[in-house]
Amino acid sequence: MKIQTKLFLLLVAILTSTKAVEAKTVIPPEPLIPIVQTLKTGSWTISYYQGPNERNVTSTFSFCVHNNNTWNIAGPFIAFGGGYIPGNGGWSRDGQNIVFYGTVGEAIQGAAFSAIGQLVGETLITGRYVNFNLYQSWPNGNYGSFKATFQGNVCPF
Repeated sequence: MKIQTKLFLLLVAILTSTKAVEAKTVIPPEPLIPIVQTLKTGSWTISYYQGPNERNVTSTFSFCVHNNNTWNIAGPFIAFGGGYIPGNGGWSRDGQNIVFYGTVGEAIQGAAFSAIGQLVGETLITGRYVNFNLYQSWPNGNYGSFKATFQGNVCPF
């Protein structure tokens, strides 16, 4: 065999093996990036659950979430006969976790409020809360779970 033929066959072998290596090269997938939902500003309705197995809704009210990390009660507080109980505070976020803090009924009963929940999708927050009265001796509050659902971009007041 002539040297030219040998070089040609060697070149074909090299090119063929390069194509085989290229075909076997696996490109790793893009890293997974967690989807972080945004907390929608606007009107939300929150329901509190207490009692055995926390299945009893004890109160429900609307509140407004504002883009300056504040919130305020936006309608009647339906608990123990209803009526409007003022409340406001702030909120912060760490990933999917949302923390609400402030006062509910401060003019009437001096109640401090804190809720820690997780954003589920864009329109639901579920979690745990505690509410206690600053001016009463122990036992002076309640705790349980809550569910908040988004109602719309416009707050009633």
